[in-house]
Amino acid sequence: MSLRKALGVISFVGALGIGAGAAYLVNGPEEEVARGVYVSYRPVPQRATVTVPNTARYARIDAADLIGTWTGTWGYGGGLCTIDIHRIDGTVFYGTLKKDEAVISLEGYIDPETRRVSFKETKVLKVDTAMGKWSLGINSGTFSADGRSLSGTGTDEWGTYGWEATKSR
Repeated sequence: MSLRKALGVISFVGALGIGAGAAYLVNGPEEEVARGVYVSYRPVPQRATVTVPNTARYARIDAADLIGTWTGTWGYGGGLCTIDIHRIDGTVFYGTLKKDEAVISLEGYIDPETRRVSFKETKVLKVDTAMGKWSLGINSGTFSADGRSLSGTGTDEWGTYGWEATKSR
């Protein structure tokens, strides 16, 4: 009985080695999974370093920078839109999105350190009868280097869409 267990363990270890070898041959020692990010199948040294992009060249972003009118494109087909941010409370902002004849309330958050915004469409204030229905989405985006433009993606019940807007002077 002990010989059977030993042979079972040897078989298991051999199969595990064959599987790992096959994975190495298929994937290679490392695989690029995102721009500049690699997953390594080799042991990582204890003193591994992480490179963080230098954001010093970007304009400082504050929540107050959002206040105003932003014009651009929104959603499926990239129709024209206007985003009016009218109130800031710390890093939380409030406004409206206007696209075609629809008017939608927004509530969001800005992270000045990462230059990212995230916001949700909270309420349909008006929708054109020709449009029929508006699906409230959840959105996230980033500022351009000069702080004058925002772009990002959103998700609603129909899928994922893109948007971009530039602040009017």
